[in-house]
Amino acid sequence: MRSIVLVGLFALGAGTAWAAEKDALDEAQAVGVALMANAAEVPIATSVAARSLDPQVRDYAMMLVQEHSEADKQLLGVMEQLDLRAKDSPLRAQMADDAGKNLGAYWSKEVGAALDQRFMTDTIVQHRDLLSMYDERLIPAATTAAIKDTLTKERATIARHLKEACAIGVKVEAQTAGCPVAEPGTR
Repeated sequence: MRSIVLVGLFALGAGTAWAAEKDALDEAQAVGVALMANAAEVPIATSVAARSLDPQVRDYAMMLVQEHSEADKQLLGVMEQLDLRAKDSPLRAQMADDAGKNLGAYWSKEVGAALDQRFMTDTIVQHRDLLSMYDERLIPAATTAAIKDTLTKERATIARHLKEACAIGVKVEAQTAGCPVAEPGTR
């Protein structure tokens, strides 16, 4: 039904290279990007879940696998109902390229605190950039109510993932730049 390479999407550093990609997308390209984002999450989170020594990081990684796989299925179901096929775009290609460059770090034998810190730092960066991409590019590109609704629900899940990643990130001493700032009295 689709051919999306399942590779990791996490990028090291201050932001993801694909976050700078600003070409306009049509709806079919937007769903292609959303499918890539969901699918790319799974292999790295699976690897981390198997090797993390921190139960909270392990549980978070397993949740990412489950929820991004489910989001992918939901989006594919809506696309099937609409007879919509995902299209490639420079943004999706950049995401795939970045993913390929960064995947090796997660297939190493690294375990423990260093793995947990890297994973949580990268997850925070990626989810922060995904929120911007959904707000600025993907949701605005949706022309049908069903796709817009599905992408809006995915965006809410990504925001929740970021919030949870930030809380775990503090615990494992990950870099938490880009985390939402809590309102006074809400921590």
